[in-house]
Amino acid sequence: MSKTTKYKEDYLRIAEVVCEEGGLSLRQLGKALGVCAATIIKWKKKYPEFGDAVDRGCQAYDKSTAKDSLQKRLEGYFYNETTSTLVTNPVTGTTKMQISRIVKKHMPADVHALTLFLLNRDSENWKYRQVVDINVLQKLSDKEIDKRISLIVDNTKKRKKRATG
Repeated sequence: MSKTTKYKEDYLRIAEVVCEEGGLSLRQLGKALGVCAATIIKWKKKYPEFGDAVDRGCQAYDKSTAKDSLQKRLEGYFYNETTSTLVTNPVTGTTKMQISRIVKKHMPADVHALTLFLLNRDSENWKYRQVVDINVLQKLSDKEIDKRISLIVDNTKKRKKRATG
């Protein structure tokens, strides 16, 4: 008796879209397609195009989630902080968690998120690197170069002296 597979070509696009929209685990994807996670793993091995579709969907979801999170950190956001306390019922003696306070708080924009954004979006004006023109030294006379080197050496000696004394 030969085994028949439930796999269909339509699952390529379905898997990609479902993973992209929901960031599903293999178990959740299997549930959506009516199979178990082990079957999804087998299909990924047996049908490389299916595996690629699942991976593309998951990567798109991850990028979208990261982009949304970065956007939130760029702008800052409000959130509710809930504080709970343990309350004991004096009659029954049972203990349960009860919400004691909900406070609306603000998370300000994150400087590191802004820096990352600017480094990637406006790299001409925002860089972690410095451009040093080494041709400047070629324009200086030997006397001027010696003078600058002496100044650097003197400043270094002064800093060392301050640090130790």
